[in-house]
Amino acid sequence: TFVPTALRAHSHFVNAAAPIIRPGGAPPLLATASADKSIHLWPVGAPAAESSAMRDADPEPVAPLASVPAAHTDAIVALAALPAPPGADPSLAFFASAGWDHTVRIWSVSGGPGPVGVAHVATLGKPHGA
Repeated sequence: TFVPTALRAHSHFVNAAAPIIRPGGAPPLLATASADKSIHLWPVGAPAAESSAMRDADPEPVAPLASVPAAHTDAIVALAALPAPPGADPSLAFFASAGWDHTVRIWSVSGGPGPVGVAHVATLGKPHGA
């Protein structure tokens, strides 16, 4: 049974979401991107038992596991999970973000059981006005 969860970290509307499947048995994540130029990574948990009290209550907010506050210089409009490139560290997962700043940015996500880390890997295109 699905239990609603509130993901409240963006300061503007959310334009995109994508699943991030991490290698090595690490729990999957949900990446969200917004017009506020940020990316947040959220835990994806196992479904819990639902009660009528849960259906009637306000969803409990969940904090992001990792955030990139200024991922782009303008609104982010798309996210996509990517396969690992040849020769990449096998403990990393990858995703791309596309923004109104005329760029696509590639990101890596740490895959271990420890804290989640996000790192910028590459930028494709030139930022608007550059």
